[in-house]
Order: sequence, then C-alpha cells, then structure tokens
Amino acid sequence: MKIAAWVLIVLNYTSMAVAGTISGQVTVLGEIEQGDVVIYLEGDLEGQYQPPMKNPEILQRDQVFRPTALAVLKGTTVEFPNDDDVFHNAFSFSPSNPFDFGPYGPGKDQRVQMKTAGLVEVFCDVHEHMYSYILVLDHVYFTMANKNGYSISNIPEGQYTVKAFLSPDVVVSKEVALKQGETINLDFSLNAMSVH
Repeated sequence: MKIAAWVLIVLNYTSMAVAGTISGQVTVLGEIEQGDVVIYLEGDLEGQYQPPMKNPEILQRDQVFRPTALAVLKGTTVEFPNDDDVFHNAFSFSPSNPFDFGPYGPGKDQRVQMKTAGLVEVFCDVHEHMYSYILVLDHVYFTMANKNGYSISNIPEGQYTVKAFLSPDVVVSKEVALKQGETINLDFSLNAMSVH
C-alpha cells in the first residue's frame, strides 16, 4: 500500500513537472481595470475537476457589480452579496443558467449554482445600468488578470486558443502550441470603451 501511494505521488509530481505555463501582461484601455478581465483556454481539456471550497462572489457595491467579468468551473456556486444601502435584484435570462433572486436588501446575500457551461449575462432589475458576465467553463484553466498580469500553470501539452474576455463584444484570441515544461508569454490589450 505504501509503495502504491509513493508511485501515485511520483506520477502526480512528474505530471505537474512536465506541464506548461502561459502567462503575460494585460492592458485595458478605458475605465475598466485588469481585474475585470478573464483569461481562459479553449482546447482538449477534458477531465474530472472539483469546484472550489470557497465560493466566488460578485459583489454589489456603489450600484456596480464587481467584478464585471468572472470565470467559474461548472458546478460552482456564485454568491451575490449586497454591500449597498439600497435593494438589488440580480437576475439572468441566459439559457445556460437562468435565475432571478427577487429584491433583497443591504447586508443580504444570494447564491446560485452554475450547473451548465456557457455565458451568463447578469443584470439588476432595480438598476438597469448594472451588468456582469460569468463564463462557466468545463475545466480549471482560467484566471483573472491583475496589475501584475496573469498566469495559468499545470497545462497539459497541446494546441490551445487563449482568450482574454472583458465582455461578449471585447474578446481577444491567440493560438499557441504548448510543449511539455514550456512557459509561453502572451500579452493582451483590450479596449474597455467597446463594452456594451
């Protein structure tokens, strides 16, 4: 039993050691910050993945959804805390994961499980200027950019499309061929003024 466990650890370590990394910088022109940009992969990434222990959240503060773009693994529960002193009603008519919380007040929280992969457009029934986008993915090869850039690691060798998503109207794609143990640098520039 001990030998089998040791072999499993070695195989796990070896698999991670030869996996590749894609990283780079993200520039956003306009008012939206890097933290609202999702970087994710498209390609042959089938596998068994577990949702995170801590639920991600889209905070409602100053009558704005923060962040305005979020990526989650299918099956993840997303929380919507109300940090304003007014009522909100987050909802989505998106076919993949429709929901409607109804009005809820300051200090309250609502949550919904994202059961199906796809794009979820979120709005507030009380404040029509509020919006956010949730990308529900079948894998874990995604991240949110920040002022230091982004990095996605432990990626299997293969051909991928790397996408930087700010909104359905603002998506930049780049093709890569990632080899075992390789680190590829990909920078992205997006224009927040094109967001609708």
